[in-house]
Amino acid sequence: MPKSVLLYIVCGFLILSNIGQSFGQMDSIQKIIDRGVDLHNQGKYELSLVEYRKALKLDNTNPLLNYEMALSYYYMGDKAKSEDHAVIAAKDLSESGVHAVILLGTIYDEQGKGKKSIKLFEKAAKKYSDYYLIWFNLGVTANGMGDYDLAAHAFEKAVNNRLDHGSSHYALGTMMQVQGRRAEAMLPLYFFLLLEPDSDRSRNALVTLNDLWSEGVSMEAGENVTITLSVPEDVNIGLQSSDMMISMLEVSKSLEQNVGKSEYELYEDKLKGLFNYLSEVDLKPRQDFYTNYYIPFFAKIAESEHMETFVHFVLQSTDDESMKWLATNSQKLEDFFDWLDATEGKSLE
Repeated sequence: MPKSVLLYIVCGFLILSNIGQSFGQMDSIQKIIDRGVDLHNQGKYELSLVEYRKALKLDNTNPLLNYEMALSYYYMGDKAKSEDHAVIAAKDLSESGVHAVILLGTIYDEQGKGKKSIKLFEKAAKKYSDYYLIWFNLGVTANGMGDYDLAAHAFEKAVNNRLDHGSSHYALGTMMQVQGRRAEAMLPLYFFLLLEPDSDRSRNALVTLNDLWSEGVSMEAGENVTITLSVPEDVNIGLQSSDMMISMLEVSKSLEQNVGKSEYELYEDKLKGLFNYLSEVDLKPRQDFYTNYYIPFFAKIAESEHMETFVHFVLQSTDDESMKWLATNSQKLEDFFDWLDATEGKSLE
């Protein structure tokens, strides 16, 4: 056999051997990480790190490994070592990299370095193509710093990139409620209830919505009604009038023409009134998720045959009658969701 052919065979065998060892090593690393994750999930953080350190000797730049180590150190309270490993993992364009960025931002936030956290998230948002969890966490940080405009922008970016992310709608609504922006709080909270209708958070959302409806409204014995408004000066001029409309809709349940109506009917009337009003008010030059999605979406519901179903669906966590109605009207509920599937994410013009 020619020497050149023999050399080729020997070299090929060595290459295949090395490849086999590399794959074996990768499998070994993954198995070690899996053991570490299992220990971490049991709350045995120190033992999980013992496993991770074994894998670190095989590949100290592995993004998943470094993220898991950062997480274990974080839960142990060692923020410095957690940051060291999270920085390594965050360099990788992967799911581990995203989680590492979020962990890093959390660490900076807890250290009182909010601006550093926001800068990290803004850079990561570009790197990860506006990934919704990056924007959500940026919003949480900005909200904690009192930068409500940036927080609103971030939460809106999050839901724009992941419409079914309930936490972003919920956070946006509760943040607006704290600022006294009633209509801007109501819409994301009602959308949240479409996504998460029966949970502790949904019950909290309904309590918040009831507070928003009755805010500044005092109905004494007889027919004496007092409406007190406190609208932030920076609210769009069109939305400023919505505060009065919300209060008037709340008061309308005591009007003579509404005597005899059920609590559900009164709720549907005022909610439909709000959705229709917001769709007609001039909000220019404002262009954001509210004007481009929330308002036209809810106006579409108000115009549809599904308004009754919508109201029962969002009230189910606190209203027994709505629960009973949904149980006996499964076809209407199915029709509503078919309609939603055809409506969400599409042009509502």
